[in-house]
Amino acid sequence: MTLELNIWKQSANNEDVDQEVYMIETIVQNFFNSSFSSDPLQFCLANRDCNFAQDFEIQYLCSLLDSVQVQEHNGWIPKYEELPTVSDEKKSSREKDPKCELKPLLAGLEYAFLGEDETYLVVISSKLELLHEGMLLKVLKDHRTAIG
Repeated sequence: MTLELNIWKQSANNEDVDQEVYMIETIVQNFFNSSFSSDPLQFCLANRDCNFAQDFEIQYLCSLLDSVQVQEHNGWIPKYEELPTVSDEKKSSREKDPKCELKPLLAGLEYAFLGEDETYLVVISSKLELLHEGMLLKVLKDHRTAIG
């Protein structure tokens, strides 16, 4: 009579058993930490039923917590306030063309405009070549809504 044993199948089954054991150990450890805390106040807060407590300090703290009255919220009445309606008079800067007063800039800077008729003013470097300036203005025009 011959007995065949596949170790790979047996080791796969053992992993499930180990995980269950570790889960039970975790549950027991959590219960122990909440039940047998070294801090009496933490013990009272974690264990609502303090009848089984042997320590006098724990019993005293539990009695203090039980003696506090629950406050009623009957005096508080919610208040409803209507929000003002949004008027259509406010228009975004995209709808009306902003015009700005141009002031002298520092050396190395110049004004550029993203919109027609000298609107949507930006300040760029004056040292950019014409090609790079055009590329920069194209990117700024594409993302004008994000700029504001």
